[in-house]
Amino acid sequence: MTSQEMLLLDTALETMAEVYERKLTESLLALYHRLLGHVPLADILAACDTWLLSNSPFFPKPGQLLDLACSAPPPAADLLEARAEQAWQNLRSQARDYYNRWALEDPLTKEVWRTMGGGYITIHGFGRWEASEEQWKHREFVRLYCELASQQPDLPALPKPPALRLLPPHAEEA
Repeated sequence: MTSQEMLLLDTALETMAEVYERKLTESLLALYHRLLGHVPLADILAACDTWLLSNSPFFPKPGQLLDLACSAPPPAADLLEARAEQAWQNLRSQARDYYNRWALEDPLTKEVWRTMGGGYITIHGFGRWEASEEQWKHREFVRLYCELASQQPDLPALPKPPALRLLPPHAEEA
């Protein structure tokens, strides 16, 4: 990595540290530089995004980011589960916008939500359920989504959520 890329890596790690309420020292940043410096910056940033979306309660160790940055594509079952997780997150983010008209673009998400007894009224329950109830709904949504998706030979692509940005827009242009 170039020195400018190392600065961008620092910014990404510092942003992640804020999320995890962790202080990054100079010696810790130097360790991340030494262990990750040979990996393309884009791969490390993608690994950071993946880690943040994994809901891990811990700040990643350099080896964990390296594994994510250099990992092979996951098996088909993992891809379905990842797709189901993305659909759940899309559903949650749309449900938070109470005043806008609710319209799901993914037909499979609509079908799973209907199968679970969802509709206009229950969509606004997001954020109001007990934690255990939301966990159950989440697990059931993922299970049903994977089950229905495995029965469809050609799944259309999910609408993409806005990209997670670890760096301010002007930092990527530098």
